[in-house]
Amino acid sequence: MSLQGVACPAELTMLTKALDARCRELGLADGDPGREVLGRRVMDLFESGQLSAEDLRLALSGEIFNAKNPPAGASRL
Repeated sequence: MSLQGVACPAELTMLTKALDARCRELGLADGDPGREVLGRRVMDLFESGQLSAEDLRLALSGEIFNAKNPPAGASRL
């Protein structure tokens, strides 16, 4: 990610693939609110240094909450 907070096309492709894969695993269809929650989590991970598709996959598979129904008080970011 560049210093201006902009992802290049290759990074966007990788992020989209990571999001799509995890949504399939969780059964989140396009338009499901959980997909947006998970998308925000993907971006948070990427911006914090989770730079590879494998890093993102591992981080997302370790999530302790279901993206559809995060626990009360959990950040929806």
